Amino acid sequence: MEERALFAIILSIIIIVLYQYLFIPKPVVKEAPLNEKEVVVAEKVEEDEEEIKGEVLENLIKVQEKRKEREYSVETDKYIMRISNKGGCLTEWKLKEYREEEKYETWPLKMAFWRQIGKSYMNIFKREEDDGEIRPLVDLVPETDLRNKGPLDIKLSSEVQGEERFGEGIYDVDEEEYLDSNNNRVREITMTFLDPQGILLEREMRFYMDSYKIDLNIRMRNVLEKKKQIDYSLFWGPGIGKGEEKSGHHRFVGPVFWIDGKKQRVKPRKIKETMIRDGKIDWIAFEETYFAAAIITSSEASAATIFKNKIGEEERVSIGVKYPARILDSGEEIIDHYEIYIGPKRKEDLEGITPNFAEIIDYGWFSFLARPLIWFLNLSYKYIPNYGIAIIILTIIIKILFWPLTEKSFGSMRDMQKIQPKMSALREKYKSDPAKMNKEIMDLYKKQGVNPLGGCLPMILQIPVFFALFEGLLVAIEMRGAPFMFWIKDLSAMDPLLITPVLMGVTMYIQQKMMPTGMDPKQAKMMNMMPVLFTVFFLGFPSGLVIYWLLNNVLTIGHQYLIQRRPEKAD
Repeated sequence: MEERALFAIILSIIIIVLYQYLFIPKPVVKEAPLNEKEVVVAEKVEEDEEEIKGEVLENLIKVQEKRKEREYSVETDKYIMRISNKGGCLTEWKLKEYREEEKYETWPLKMAFWRQIGKSYMNIFKREEDDGEIRPLVDLVPETDLRNKGPLDIKLSSEVQGEERFGEGIYDVDEEEYLDSNNNRVREITMTFLDPQGILLEREMRFYMDSYKIDLNIRMRNVLEKKKQIDYSLFWGPGIGKGEEKSGHHRFVGPVFWIDGKKQRVKPRKIKETMIRDGKIDWIAFEETYFAAAIITSSEASAATIFKNKIGEEERVSIGVKYPARILDSGEEIIDHYEIYIGPKRKEDLEGITPNFAEIIDYGWFSFLARPLIWFLNLSYKYIPNYGIAIIILTIIIKILFWPLTEKSFGSMRDMQKIQPKMSALREKYKSDPAKMNKEIMDLYKKQGVNPLGGCLPMILQIPVFFALFEGLLVAIEMRGAPFMFWIKDLSAMDPLLITPVLMGVTMYIQQKMMPTGMDPKQAKMMNMMPVLFTVFFLGFPSGLVIYWLLNNVLTIGHQYLIQRRPEKAD
């Protein structure tokens, strides 16, 4: 309390001095011109006044330097947060609903992949029971050197002020808890710091019990008697969390922002130097597959800033919002409002933050189809709380919807198979004249009433749905850590025993062998390699995707079997 009292006394002296200087009218006296000696005396008086005010500022800064480092914590229904009064930076942001995933090597051509598979089988044969170990909560605060900078830090542009250091020191902290107008419990932390450059900096943060969003107000006041130019950035980074996740399997890790009404992404490897994108910035975020940290602005006068940090031998990316230079008169202040989101990329959590923020969830080219498919999975989960079963239900429904197209496709393939002997004869007869051979084959198609594209076109129409579900399951946070049954305990991770991808390859081979075709023998040999290639690709894919593809193959095999058992119509 003594420290705050001294802070208040010194600040009061500054305010009194400024008030007398700015607002108390000075008597108008017509003076005679000063002689040389009087001019020297007047200048000395002005220097003494500046020196006194400078001493007050220095004394206040010395008081700040005596403060002790301390961390303050906030716990809500969604997260556990800790913030340091040194620099006012976050040191922890743990999500209470999500735990760290076990890291898998997903590329089959690496020995580490097969070592982890061997370990999984050894655990099965040992019949080891769960040791009850609980994985740590996901912490989205990146690992960084908090003595210099950290998440949600403020940096004054050195090119304007000629100063690298700004807002770095031990802040004075006030805490308050209250109910807002909607009777929701709110925790408020206000951090105050007088920068040596004469800027009184205040960060006011409001934390809500049922949301991943926080409100952040930044207030800057010029306590000097001269004008001050302010040009600062608010940034987050570097990266998010431990920064171990890399882009892959259609996953994006890096900066994304909404500018001038559209979303833009920047691949980290393309960032060579600081990037500044001017325009109407609604929000900027650093995202990974399932989580994001975002800064949402309330002013149109801003720019997106993206730059790299050197962390040891690794380069990692930070993001920020930069405001243009503003001039503060003596005693004048500016207040900038932000909303900060640090949490999962889950639609219901994102939609209430700001318009278009839910667009950070990217389902790829077929997002218009992926969104309703993921919506259906979530709806099914409400009644049957198992996403594996929800995937099975969705796969069956999709198969039923495409049943007529599949019927037509198989019928066309069977017609092509009937005329295969005649086609082979034409290829042999006109093998030295390809143009003549193609003409004769087309005449055969017309005579027999066969459409060579009839078997492919219905299947092509299904491809967008397949890819939409494929992309949706890859990035849907609902799959993260969601168990299915038996050995599959995480639908977003690979099958640790490789049973489902191998079965998928086997069913794909059976399906291919059952399919009637009029394909050239050389092409048929190439097609026989497809099940092997698909199996290799799917070994490291999330098990939720593999289950979908496996079940789709099984249903297709059953459909083919029924068609083959059906008596053919007489010509």
